[in-house]
Amino acid sequence: MLPCILRRALGRSFWFVLAALCSAPAPAMIITVGQSGIPGNCTRPTLDEAMQKARENPGPDEIWVTNDVQPGTYDGQHLTIDSLDVDIIGGFDNCWSPSPTGRTRITGDGASPVLKIRGSGVVNLKQLEIMDGGSGSVPSGARHGAGVDYSGRGSLLLEDVILRHNVNGQYLDGAGGLSFEGTGGIAHLQFLDDVSIDTNFGNGAIVFGSAVLTMDGTRNTFKQNRGAGLRIESPAVADIGAAGDVFEFNETYGVEFIHHADTSGPMESHLYAASQQGGPGFRGNRRGAIQIDAPAHSAGVYTVCVKGANFREHVLTDAHPIGGAPDAAYGSLVRATGPLARLQMETHCVYPPAAGTRIESNAMHDNVMAEGKPLIAVGDGAIAIIDRAVISDNTANAIFSANLGRPASSAGLHVYNALVFRNILRDDVFEALHGAFMSAVNLTAVANDGTFGQTLLAIDAAALGVLDSIIDQPQPLLQVEGSRFGVNVQRVLARNRSGTSAGDVVIEGRAAFDAGYGLLPTSLGVDVAPAAAGDAVDLYGRPRSVDTAGIPNVFGSRDLGAVELQLADYDTILADGFDPAAGPRTREAGEVR
Repeated sequence: MLPCILRRALGRSFWFVLAALCSAPAPAMIITVGQSGIPGNCTRPTLDEAMQKARENPGPDEIWVTNDVQPGTYDGQHLTIDSLDVDIIGGFDNCWSPSPTGRTRITGDGASPVLKIRGSGVVNLKQLEIMDGGSGSVPSGARHGAGVDYSGRGSLLLEDVILRHNVNGQYLDGAGGLSFEGTGGIAHLQFLDDVSIDTNFGNGAIVFGSAVLTMDGTRNTFKQNRGAGLRIESPAVADIGAAGDVFEFNETYGVEFIHHADTSGPMESHLYAASQQGGPGFRGNRRGAIQIDAPAHSAGVYTVCVKGANFREHVLTDAHPIGGAPDAAYGSLVRATGPLARLQMETHCVYPPAAGTRIESNAMHDNVMAEGKPLIAVGDGAIAIIDRAVISDNTANAIFSANLGRPASSAGLHVYNALVFRNILRDDVFEALHGAFMSAVNLTAVANDGTFGQTLLAIDAAALGVLDSIIDQPQPLLQVEGSRFGVNVQRVLARNRSGTSAGDVVIEGRAAFDAGYGLLPTSLGVDVAPAAAGDAVDLYGRPRSVDTAGIPNVFGSRDLGAVELQLADYDTILADGFDPAAGPRTREAGEVR
């Protein structure tokens, strides 16, 4: 099968080289669909007949779908592909056209999937608009896609394809646009450029079974679906490197990861920035951007690695989409639950393998959480690591929270090199509750406002450690309820030391910031902290442990907070134009606005 896949990657002009290597005995065939007759140069007048022709010539085949047909020719379709190697390409003006000029619309009958794909074939869909499909009978149709329904062990590629207005009656569990199941072997789903899955009743797409989703093209969107934009169920995994606003205005989550008990692990999915354009964007999803649920069972951990993503303009509700009552699962921007859930919003994720010029830090700004909900929540034993994040202009009860509204557990939330500023908060910035393990290293929290009563809160926490950080807030620094045994504040520059113990090291005073919330050379907090293994760069990816000339080291040569002063001699201006008194010369994704 591999040579046939290569043929598709290289194009038809290479077929004469690879034809002998492909497993199909018949030569490649181009089947054109349009007004029938030799003068029209058309092979078949309908899609059904074109599919039958492809079955008679078991590929690899290409079906060119023209717009030169009678009205209604492509309406009410319920097409089936079973173990065929076939490209279906729309957008041709007529059967003489050498290349597409647009898309072709294919509609369903409202009761069945528009396109059902089974078996082990290599299927490519290009320049099509697929609409008005149904999922079959309810509830058995919940696991089927209404637009495209795939189950097999081959591959499916989409390019310049729209899946729109398809209906799955079981919309919280079913796929409106695309259902992709790997069964009998590993199945591969790939999105190239210009794939839009929008306004479907149900989740936009579900990928499950032994399946792998790769999405590295441009202008791909999951938008305004009545459910999640994308749902990944283990053992399926996803590698998403698309840029722009990929997950927008979906009824529940932008993307949801569910780890099932009947799968073995460990497994890992990735959302990352493929270039300096930034990583996948999340905007306006109504109940959260990312949800990870991995309850306790025999399988290994499920890790979701996020680099360079942009989360913005969510106004969240915690109302259940059916009953309308508040639901603990909704209302936070990013949420991880279950002892097998791992969220790594950090630079240490091993994927992609080389840094190159990609953006690594994540940005969260202009989001409003539901009443009582934090921005980032972990519970039920989940663990989250957040390294290099810019978090600003959000409204929430807290920024970081573990076990809020959940049973006592060993949930862990660990934050490094994060800048938290200009947020409106109701309770606190950082809260460790009911057995949680939480830490903040190189944190800068400044200019946050609202009704919150303290910056750090520990209630019956297993551990709360804040190290080498700046907390420039007028509120009391710390409140502890229950045991203080695991509470540790070391080398923190703060306006007060309220709530701390005698063993805590707090530098009382005000930080002097530049425009990017890095310290000025004359500020408290410069050259205070010792080096830390595995933490070589600051928020903006610049070196740590820069020893500023003329400043005596206290515990070491590192600066407190998220940003390291880069000038060994602070009378020097670097060649790139960076002036510490003026802040960053230009704003890159992940930096402050």
